[in-house]
Amino acid sequence: MAATRFILYTIPLWPGCARIRRRAEELGLDADLCDVLTSGQARQELTEAAGGLHVPCLVHGATVIHGADEIEKYLKLRYGR
Repeated sequence: MAATRFILYTIPLWPGCARIRRRAEELGLDADLCDVLTSGQARQELTEAAGGLHVPCLVHGATVIHGADEIEKYLKLRYGR
């Protein structure tokens, strides 16, 4: 069974998005990064998954978390650091 992918929707220059990208890198999280500023497809996917354009947004299977603080809490619970 394949592992569920992480998808991280961001706008590159937003501080909260940059913070979550750095945190994902620190954890070695293998996430697909989607820039909603430049990709209409990413905007559409995010709207369908999260019900709007909320960034940063982490999608992991059926789990959808938006907001940098909430994503950090999720990653801390999942990875313990």
